[in-house]
Amino acid sequence: MKKVFLLILSILFLNSVAAFGAEKITALTEEWAPYSYEENGKLVGLSVDLVVQILNRAGIEHELSIKPWKRAYNETLKNKNTILFTTSHTDKRKDLFKWVGPLFPRRVVLYRLKKNAHIKVNSFEDLKRYRIGAVRGGAVEELLISKGFKHGINFDEADSGKQNILKLFMGRIELIPGSEISIAHRMKSTPHKLNDMEQVFTLINKGGYYIAVNKETSDELVARIQKAFDSLIAEGARDKIIKEYLVDQD
Repeated sequence: MKKVFLLILSILFLNSVAAFGAEKITALTEEWAPYSYEENGKLVGLSVDLVVQILNRAGIEHELSIKPWKRAYNETLKNKNTILFTTSHTDKRKDLFKWVGPLFPRRVVLYRLKKNAHIKVNSFEDLKRYRIGAVRGGAVEELLISKGFKHGINFDEADSGKQNILKLFMGRIELIPGSEISIAHRMKSTPHKLNDMEQVFTLINKGGYYIAVNKETSDELVARIQKAFDSLIAEGARDKIIKEYLVDQD
C-alpha cells in the first residue's frame, strides 16, 4: 500500500511539473534603445537582457518579439500569458495589467536645441506654446492629453524616439521627451550630436518602468516572475547590465 501511495504521489508531482512547465510567455517590447532594440538581427538592450534573465530564472519558456508600441500594448491587453516591457506604471494603466518590477527608475525630461534659447519652460502651461514630439500611444502622449494638449496643435505623433530626434533637428517640432539614458544612446543612430541639445523641463520624475502582464495571466505565474526579478536585483544583475551597455558614456 505504501508503494502504491508513493507511486500516486510521484505521478501527481510529475503531472504538475509538466503542466507548470508547459506555460509559455509571449514577451513583447518596442524599439527603444538602449532598453530594447535590434542589432545584427538580434534583440538586445538593457531591458531585454534583464527580462530574459528573469524568465530564465523563473523557468518560463518564452517567445520574444519587437513591435510598434501601440500594437504591442494592445496585444498585451487582449492575450493571456503575454507581457510587455519596458512599460510606464501610470494611473491610467495600473488596473489594466498585473505588474512586475520596477525594472528601472522613471525620469523623463524635455530637450530643445541649444540654438533655440528662446524656448523657456517652467510649467505645463508654458509647454502649450511649443510643439512637442510624442511617441504614438506612449506614456508621454497620455500625459499630454490628460493635461489638455491637442494632437496637431501642441504635439505631434511619431512612431519612434529616433523619428522625434530627426524631426527636432529638421525644425518640425521644438521639444522632445526622453530619459537621459535613452536619448544619449539613441543619438548614436542619427547624424546629430547630443551636445547640440539641452534639457529644459522635467516632465516626469516618479514611479518606474515595469513589466506589464495581461490580467488573465495567473497570479502564480506573475509571482514566479516577480520572485525571479527580486532575486536577480539582489544579486546585482541589473547594475551589471547597465555597466555593460553604458560604460562608454561614463
